[in-house]
Amino acid sequence: ASLKYLETDTFIFFQEGSGPAIEYFWQKVEELQLGYKRKDWLDKILKRGKINNRGEYNIVTDTMLVAWQSGKINEEEYKQLSEMIGKFEEKP
Repeated sequence: ASLKYLETDTFIFFQEGSGPAIEYFWQKVEELQLGYKRKDWLDKILKRGKINNRGEYNIVTDTMLVAWQSGKINEEEYKQLSEMIGKFEEKP
């Protein structure tokens, strides 16, 4: 279990980040067939239609603006994520 936590902590930066270094990292992971897959959290949350927990909330708030500016998500998806943030923040 401890190893799984360390693995998760290590990959957080590469799962949530963007830019040339991040893309290079995932390219090398794929080339070396290491068996790790990049998770597209924003797409997963958009398809589900809601933010389930604080971790997903942090991912959305940390990455949605860059994703929109870089064209990874469109304006409508940006608005949907903004609404999901509002609903999540309303929870007691």
